[in-house]
Amino acid sequence: LSSRAASATLLDPMTGLTGVAATRRTGQGVEVYLQLAPGASIFVRTASTQVAGARWRYFSSAPSAAAIQGTWKVSFVDGGHSLPPAYAVSSLASWTESGAAAQSFAGTALYSIRFDVPSAAGAWALDLGDVRESARVRVNGRDAGVLIAPPFRVVLAGLKPKDNLLEIEVTNTSANRLRDLDIRKAPWKIFHDINIVNLDYKPLEPA
Repeated sequence: LSSRAASATLLDPMTGLTGVAATRRTGQGVEVYLQLAPGASIFVRTASTQVAGARWRYFSSAPSAAAIQGTWKVSFVDGGHSLPPAYAVSSLASWTESGAAAQSFAGTALYSIRFDVPSAAGAWALDLGDVRESARVRVNGRDAGVLIAPPFRVVLAGLKPKDNLLEIEVTNTSANRLRDLDIRKAPWKIFHDINIVNLDYKPLEPA
């Protein structure tokens, strides 16, 4: 940074975590050490004095990722127009692949599995990959974070060596539900505003 700051604080808008960053002076200003996954963002606040407080927590990468193996239980907990039946899978995929009822579902599904920690480490980062559209993560009954944008990654601290319970509540948008209503020609486009248009900037057809 083109700044003569003596210190910098990092603030993560997704988790609320803060901490004093690792910095070093250069001939042009100050360098701040960041670890950012693709899609991540963070606030950097500089100060003219040395800020007191907890240090920002940096992580070293594991040699390789460890997939969580086992049977995932999937149940639909809230939404509509009705709750599809629960099911179990060994490999995660879109819930729309589980049956016709799930293809029209808009709401929240709970994914749960029990797993052992692959090896000793101070903390593990759980990477959910492609999430549509948000996820709330719990480990052993405790909230680990709510993820609403890439990267869908959260740090899991305090894991037990054996038999950890991972629960992920995934909530989608209403797109599947609206698609189903259109297929069944059910009335839903009941608007009272002439400024609502379709993708071609033409008035929506009457309900």
